[in-house]
Amino acid sequence: MIKGTIHSKETKKKMSKSRLGKKHSKETKIKIGLANKGSIHTEETKRKISKTKKGIKLTKEHRRKIGLGGIGKIHSAETKKKMSLAHLGVIFSKKHRRKIGLANKGKKPFLGKKHSEITKRKLSIIHKEKKHSKKSLQIMRESQIKYMKEVKNINVPSIGRNEKQILDNIEKENNIKLLRQYSVIGYFLDGYDEKNNVVYEINEIHHFDFNKTYTNRHIERKNNIIKHLKCIWIDIKDAVEVSK
Repeated sequence: MIKGTIHSKETKKKMSKSRLGKKHSKETKIKIGLANKGSIHTEETKRKISKTKKGIKLTKEHRRKIGLGGIGKIHSAETKKKMSLAHLGVIFSKKHRRKIGLANKGKKPFLGKKHSEITKRKLSIIHKEKKHSKKSLQIMRESQIKYMKEVKNINVPSIGRNEKQILDNIEKENNIKLLRQYSVIGYFLDGYDEKNNVVYEINEIHHFDFNKTYTNRHIERKNNIIKHLKCIWIDIKDAVEVSK
């Protein structure tokens, strides 16, 4: 075949049919692989390849063979970086995510397996450097609440020993009605006066560190809620619990 020759659609079709059912020998596959090694497609060629493959559905057997072909292969650091950049910012549609979910339903590929100590250390380093955005943290909190309700059948988190009594007294003294365990941006509020936009937080011992000062987690939670609701926040120490 002369380099640069452009075949008509009809000729391409005939060539395709003539190859149908034929298989390359291992030797031929190696030769083809070596011949293509280092060759880089132009952006135009990439678009053409993408267009021709669009809408083609691979059979289960085909997918299985592709999976088997990748077993034992180790990608170079450069290839990993390229793959990472290629997927960066890609957002799957709801339909796509649903398909992935259905395809993986019931699968437990890691069941009974354990990570090696080296893998554990690598995972630890990766997660230490990784920082979730505020939006991601909110989604994670809301997902956890959904899981508690739908799977564990738990509608509210644990309530402090003296919380109910303290909030009851606040209602009587101020002649107000408090919403208990009000859910907002993935958090539960002990008591929320919706009319006056006031949050009442009963602080038990777990809200404080060893120095009896508020934990960073408590402060971050408080700031996030105030920012979202634009509310007044009232901290109330549970004197009985904190003094223990």
